[in-house]
Amino acid sequence: MDEKSVIREFDVLKEGFKEENLELQLQFVRRLVPLAKHLGPELTRTELLPFLRDHMDYHDEILLNVSDQLEQFIPLVGGYEHAQCLLDILVKLCDVDETVVREKAVASMNQIVRNMDTEMIQKVFLPVVEAMSNEEWFTGKCSATGLFAVVYPHASEEKKADLRNIYKILIQDDSPIVRRAAAINLLDLIELMDPQHLKDQIVPVLDILAKDSIDAVRVLAVEVALALCRKLTENDIEELVFKSIESWSEDLYWTLRQKLAINIADLQVAIPFGKTRGKILAMYQKLLRDFEANVRKQAVKSLGDYCQSLKNTYQSQPKQEDNFEPVFVQSILPHIKALSSDHNDEVRAVLSSTLISLISVLSEDCFKQHVLPLIVEMLETDTSPQIQANILKNLNFLPATMDLTRPFHSLKGVLRSLIANSSTHWRTRRCLLVGFMHIAKVTDKEYFEENLKVYYAALLGDKVFAIRRTAPAILPLLVKYFGINWTTEHIIPYFNMFRKDVNYLYRYVPLFGIKELISPSVDTHDKQYLKGFQSLVQTGNKNAARILAKINLMVDKLQSKLEEPACKDIVSLKESIIFDFKDDNVGLYAEDTLDIIQEYHNCDIFNVTEKDVEEDNVYIKGLLQIIYTRFFNLVLNLFEDPIVNIQIRSIFILTKIRELVDTLRKELEQDFVKTCLKALSEEEMEAISKEVEEEMQIKKDESTSEHFVGSDDSLNVQSRRESAKGAERQSVNNEASQTKIPDIVVDSDHCTEKLGKLTIEDKKEDTEETELKE
Repeated sequence: MDEKSVIREFDVLKEGFKEENLELQLQFVRRLVPLAKHLGPELTRTELLPFLRDHMDYHDEILLNVSDQLEQFIPLVGGYEHAQCLLDILVKLCDVDETVVREKAVASMNQIVRNMDTEMIQKVFLPVVEAMSNEEWFTGKCSATGLFAVVYPHASEEKKADLRNIYKILIQDDSPIVRRAAAINLLDLIELMDPQHLKDQIVPVLDILAKDSIDAVRVLAVEVALALCRKLTENDIEELVFKSIESWSEDLYWTLRQKLAINIADLQVAIPFGKTRGKILAMYQKLLRDFEANVRKQAVKSLGDYCQSLKNTYQSQPKQEDNFEPVFVQSILPHIKALSSDHNDEVRAVLSSTLISLISVLSEDCFKQHVLPLIVEMLETDTSPQIQANILKNLNFLPATMDLTRPFHSLKGVLRSLIANSSTHWRTRRCLLVGFMHIAKVTDKEYFEENLKVYYAALLGDKVFAIRRTAPAILPLLVKYFGINWTTEHIIPYFNMFRKDVNYLYRYVPLFGIKELISPSVDTHDKQYLKGFQSLVQTGNKNAARILAKINLMVDKLQSKLEEPACKDIVSLKESIIFDFKDDNVGLYAEDTLDIIQEYHNCDIFNVTEKDVEEDNVYIKGLLQIIYTRFFNLVLNLFEDPIVNIQIRSIFILTKIRELVDTLRKELEQDFVKTCLKALSEEEMEAISKEVEEEMQIKKDESTSEHFVGSDDSLNVQSRRESAKGAERQSVNNEASQTKIPDIVVDSDHCTEKLGKLTIEDKKEDTEETELKE
């Protein structure tokens, strides 16, 4: 770029700064670095930077971006020997009223100075810090406190003493804003100071901070004390600091006690000595029974971390002195029990979230004996829905070896009470799914059938759409844990019965169940349907080869079914309507419930193990079987539903089945599968074929053999195609005679929004809770 073009661009920049449009001004500011490169070091120093220095009255957003850009200017002004011109502008930015701008200017100055040599810092930067510290207005002094840590190591001993004295004055400044900034930045400075200087000049400041009249300053005394404890010796801590810390647990101001409760675990880590361990424990006991609820709440939040840090101090002692669990039972557990009946709901709610974390600190026996009964008692007796939800959500942290069912006097009674008393707190009912899955992992299918099955069915029919959408998500896990045969016999009938519900929003439930079985939301692993078969076959596992052969025959039967004219015509409708068949976002309705289940169970649903093969509990085989025998006719039935949205979802599900079969067919073309199938004799294949015929017998029960009540049998696929395109549907039966089916309005780019619309309709139409009868 020639000189004239550069000058012209600079003139454009100056004119751009006069624009009233903030966005345009920002665009010009972001061009500062490229412009400086074109101008060269001399013109940047003599023209561009003076222009910026003289125009500091712009919007804070502009000044913030200027502060950010100047950090990159050292090479553009000719190196560190010319850094003074940059520091002049940054000093002005450190004086503006907006805190964010000042902090960014200080950060840029620190970044520039870190790469300076000691001589340059002493010559150029140290006078800047001293000058800012002596300004009358608070802005400069606040900014100066953030610069001490970078300049202090490079100062001479004489200057270090001056800097310490200046800082001591700043931390006692008349302005609380300056005192607060000095206290915050003192933490970095303490790391750089010698222990003797800390004892002489910083320790005396500690009590001054703790007695400050401003809360925001006073509470910082705790963090300063922690920083001092990390630098001082055990004797120095005991003589100079600990008495002050100990007194804060009974301080007049609850904010200081609250800050101490927040940092109690860090305090135990910073002072891990045997002499003070009992005193810190006594402080923690006082905080747990503090009369201010906010203090108790923070003390309970710190329970897990404090216990862990306390345990670490015992483990650092000789083995015979490791008395952590007796100390916990005698000194901490009584206070926890008292807090479980605290009059403040928030304190109990925090406790309900924290208690289970103790499993990582205590031995399993100690937890079972002392903590688990307390959790069960809170779940049984506490009527707060939030507390019940917290406990249920955290059950997944319990190890699989810990059976939660034994401590309950009546698990059925607890579940019945939770469901009955949470009518206005539906998230508590949704959290039951987490509890169900923990119990399913530690018990057998007989227990689940006897105690939990009916309550799971109640959640499938819940009056809240988010619960009905989330409940089917655990269906794949039930299949994985209890087997396809048990699930088909005991759980699938509940899904089938919803196809006849008078409220169309409930008729989505079986379709949600099928979708979750095909594409499990709880499974975050790669979807490879024949995962695990190759290694089993290569080790000569004959049962694995037989199951592969069965899967191959089942896929053939499903392909034949899908090639029937009725199915082909239905699947072809996806080309005729404006719908892209993207998966709806289950997380939108499940929220953190799905994340908790995914994290705890971490189950690779489609993976096949040797145990699965031996027990004939291969998920993909069971899925093909249940689709063919139970769900195929159900989907075709729901396609005959008078509600267009149900028809759309049915097309979507049938398409998912089509995709599953096509993907499986491709995986069955792998070489190891072909080799495996060829190795089977004709007699074996004939026997396998007979078994498949028996297993794939379509169940002719009333839930799948009859058409939906009120459906229009006279409508063929072509008429539905017309309906899908927006035509009005003609009424032909009594129930739908006065109803016009609305046009299908689905945005191809917003499938989730389309499905989310049902939630709105749910709020309008769902007025009564559907009762499920087993």
